[in-house]
Amino acid sequence: MKKLYVDASLPFRWGPHPPVGIPRVETALVRQALRWRASPVGFFIVDAQGRGRMLGEAELRYLKRLVEGELPQAVGGEDRPYLARLGKVLSILRDAPFDFGREFDRVAAIFVSGSEKRRGIKFQLSKTAIRLFKTMKSCLRARKTGTKDPLKDDNAVCFLSSASVHEIAAKKVAGTTSCGIFTIMHDLIPIDFPHFVGPHHARGFVRNTAWQLENSDLLVCVSKYTADRVRCHATASNPARIPEVAVASPGAFLKEGVADGRMRTERQSQGRKFDRDQEEPHPAAQGVASASAFAGRPAADAGSVRTVGVDV
Repeated sequence: MKKLYVDASLPFRWGPHPPVGIPRVETALVRQALRWRASPVGFFIVDAQGRGRMLGEAELRYLKRLVEGELPQAVGGEDRPYLARLGKVLSILRDAPFDFGREFDRVAAIFVSGSEKRRGIKFQLSKTAIRLFKTMKSCLRARKTGTKDPLKDDNAVCFLSSASVHEIAAKKVAGTTSCGIFTIMHDLIPIDFPHFVGPHHARGFVRNTAWQLENSDLLVCVSKYTADRVRCHATASNPARIPEVAVASPGAFLKEGVADGRMRTERQSQGRKFDRDQEEPHPAAQGVASASAFAGRPAADAGSVRTVGVDV
């Protein structure tokens, strides 16, 4: 049976502030995978060169606190002096095992400068100071080498985040993956309605989607409509190579979000499970379970669409 690995690149890039949109969905998938008890799951990140690297024990502990919302955030104390607010942000950056992405820089600069409009000299100076600190920390950090790359493991099935798909597709890295791959398809709006997005974003989305269709074995869609559109687009693009499509049940994301709101007061209850009789599982949990089942069975017929509905 193949082993399942989950890419945690996006939560690390987003950093310790509340995720929204696609980061919220993929963070939920990582969170559910960390709670998964049915079979062992490995966790890794993808670097800027498209190479995978397994997380160490300290990084894994940090990831658990990150996705559970237990880490300090750049909020509160807005009435404190500027240098005190900057010091709080720098301490968050110092304690992190990875460099957060640019969105965290902007959110942190808003907190430090007190500028909600993301402009002005104070905001720009704050953002520059944060990025200089990140650059210095990155230069001083010891490089980890010799760790396993699950993307090159023939006996692995890997969830690949949207951030990693973008990195690999943009760089056109040859021979990056030999494992089975599953990804999430949220929608095809930049392809179906390119006038709703900028031309640069539309081009990048077309490139990333083409990579997913060419390299993914399983596509987990957030709705039946998206699944139908993905299958149609895959058929038009390359009828000889159509990945399997799974549909996560609609509405479960909101239920899981409400459940997570109760988690902090119920944290002493370990081994929390989702059951059909109590609570519908989150699409992320369904995606993890779908991939786990996918890892242990033969490939389905090309272009098949199935609805995922499993207990976690």
